[in-house]
Amino acid sequence: MGFVQCRTCQWSVHSLHRLSFTYCEQDIASHIINLIGTLLTLVQFLFVAATSYVSQFDYSRPPLFLTPNHVPIRRWLVNVVLFFCVNVLNNHAFSYSISVPVHIILRSGGSITTMLAGSIWGKKYTRTQIIAVHLLTIGVVVAAWSDAQVKVRPLCLCHASGY
Repeated sequence: MGFVQCRTCQWSVHSLHRLSFTYCEQDIASHIINLIGTLLTLVQFLFVAATSYVSQFDYSRPPLFLTPNHVPIRRWLVNVVLFFCVNVLNNHAFSYSISVPVHIILRSGGSITTMLAGSIWGKKYTRTQIIAVHLLTIGVVVAAWSDAQVKVRPLCLCHASGY
């Protein structure tokens, strides 16, 4: 009693407790990494805003001391919100235990979306561009699928001895 048998492995109750505690630690670590990533995105956002402010500074225009806009602020606001949201969502992807190489590969898969959106708005693409995007998309799908196959292990349904 006290042992769980699973084909070729034997785990004591203490080992199972330690295993569940390790998963808890990993969950906490992924949340901390996610928060650090979001904080880093905020710092990056503030750095870009501060350096841009320096280049747009005009002492003769109080209260914000900014040069006049050539582009309406609403158009900039859309870009700023999209920039921030995409970066926060990219950081959030790591909370799903996605490896960094697969994350980079998946981010490179946006070409097909860009090409589809361009086609909707009437942009024409050469045959070489279309083939290249299809090959890239196939590569992204194969890489993501193979990573998922490595991470998914068959669940070993263990039966406690004596039951």
